[in-house]
Amino acid sequence: MTAGTCTDTDTLSLRVLARTDARRRHRRRGPGSGSRTPAGHLPDGRAAAATGAGLRRPGDPRSAVPAASLEWSTALLDGRLTTHGPNLLRSTEQPFRVSTMRSAAVSDLTARARIRDAAIRRFGADGFAAPVRAIAAEAGVSPGLVIHHFGSKDGLRAVCDEHVLRLIREAETEAFTASAPGDLLGHLAELDRYAPVVGYLVQAVLAGGDLAVTLLERMTRDAERYLADAVAAGRIRPSRDPSRRAAFLVDIGMGAVLSFVRRHPPVDGDYRATLRAYASANSLPALELYTEGLLTDATVLDAYLAIDDPPPGSE
Repeated sequence: MTAGTCTDTDTLSLRVLARTDARRRHRRRGPGSGSRTPAGHLPDGRAAAATGAGLRRPGDPRSAVPAASLEWSTALLDGRLTTHGPNLLRSTEQPFRVSTMRSAAVSDLTARARIRDAAIRRFGADGFAAPVRAIAAEAGVSPGLVIHHFGSKDGLRAVCDEHVLRLIREAETEAFTASAPGDLLGHLAELDRYAPVVGYLVQAVLAGGDLAVTLLERMTRDAERYLADAVAAGRIRPSRDPSRRAAFLVDIGMGAVLSFVRRHPPVDGDYRATLRAYASANSLPALELYTEGLLTDATVLDAYLAIDDPPPGSE
């Protein structure tokens, strides 16, 4: 039997229910109160599920109405379903099941993101010795759920690294290539949002080790890419050595943050006030230096280029 075609028992169940409903309506209206509903049609005029399969004779054991057929036939008569055939339950249950799975997936992703963000805050405030239990409490979940999503504390940190790098890359790309000059105040107003990221980076650099080296190297590669995009967009000047410039900017950026945090440590690990103070103290000198330069002429640069080996990629 092809999809969308009723079996004989399915057809029987529909017709029996349709006729029963028609008799019930006829009795309510009384004799002669109106025409009877034609056999094989629903009371509201819709065609029954199928009319070509035929009815079983009375007494035929195959005429028994299966529970499933009764369920979907009743649903059809109630106006809840309109699809016909033996695949009716599957076709109507499938959207519900897909919707349920999608809802579960969204909930799962939401819990995962909540744990990740909580870990970034706790790692930034307490360092990477912060226990899983503290991260779970911050996220409002059980420690077991943290392990369920990330496998281990190291797995959680790896996901945090990825997220922090993505946030930095997106923010810097936006700032260097897409933002108008007047958007600077808007970016400064959103500083609180990046406070946990700054705390996380500070703790990562202070912790040192291979993970810190890897994080800084990836930050440098990302910087080279978004700086190249900014050059292509005409927002910044090209460099004789883009790779070394990117590495230098990451180093001085992180160094400036570390130095400021040491002189103005955050209260209770909350970097929001510290980050706002950093922006207030350094925005003007940084913009002035990067826009107007420091030296009045190119004498020192020319002298260096005359004695230094040409950097890779230079002409």
